[in-house]
Amino acid sequence: THHPYAPSPPPWWLRPMHTGVHALSTDEVWKLIARFGEVAAWTREAGYDAVQLAGGNAKLLHQFLSPVYNRRDDEFGGSAAKRARLYLEIRKAIAERAGDDYPVLLKMPAVENNLVGQGFTLSEGVELARIMEDGGFAAITPTAADVLPNTAICRGSYPTATFTNDNIKGLLRKAKGNGWWDRMMSVSMWMAARKYPFQPVWNREIFRAVKQAVRIPVFAVGGIRTPGEAAQILSSGDADVIGVGRPFYAEPDLPAWFLDPSTPADHEPKCESSNACIVPQMLGLPGVCYNPDVNKKDAPAKDDKAA
Repeated sequence: THHPYAPSPPPWWLRPMHTGVHALSTDEVWKLIARFGEVAAWTREAGYDAVQLAGGNAKLLHQFLSPVYNRRDDEFGGSAAKRARLYLEIRKAIAERAGDDYPVLLKMPAVENNLVGQGFTLSEGVELARIMEDGGFAAITPTAADVLPNTAICRGSYPTATFTNDNIKGLLRKAKGNGWWDRMMSVSMWMAARKYPFQPVWNREIFRAVKQAVRIPVFAVGGIRTPGEAAQILSSGDADVIGVGRPFYAEPDLPAWFLDPSTPADHEPKCESSNACIVPQMLGLPGVCYNPDVNKKDAPAKDDKAA
């Protein structure tokens, strides 16, 4: 039986959501590092121009950076520099296997929020970004993340239909082997929807602070929905590159709208930030828009069908 990896046994209040995890030994961490280098070399051989290390969104790498999850007493735990060491060693392994000149971009939390008040602040996140720059990363995408697996990283509404769908509930129970996890996730996402409502460009303070602190390019992500918002971020110097993700599910041709000079600055995409796509993604279901109201916008009218 495979158990999800973790930097340490989770604190008691997170255990209902992280049952049966395997805390990696020091030797296993080094093996993981080597594996990252090996896989990055494959990507270069396959013709990719660069790779991005997915170090955010409450996944394993983020957990090593987090003082909440990472309570290790070896070279990968303790101070901020030690918690960041996994990232730096992975960067070295990629350089060794894929070449010093192979760019490695990084997505990382620059703020870690928590409903019980733990985590790290923006000033600490900025210092971590400097450490990553010194470690050889080619660009940084800083985000705000939450210790809990909820919608803090993407904001928007509570996806009521997700947690009343019998198929989704069954898949959640199958994924964790009990009914606690789906209940805890539902509560966590409900609380996050109230604590972190959607607001345009919600990460602005974060990517602006990191941009002012580092010399490498900084990506802006988080609530960027209109061409005008993207243009303002770039013209103000708050970031160097614009990143958009979730709205592509509802509108795959969104980049064409952004790049077309004739598009109104306030052109709104179809995505309603309903978060109906979040849990299906976590369960390995197709990455598509699950919001029926959005999908109706693309459905032909009855008169069109008749014609």
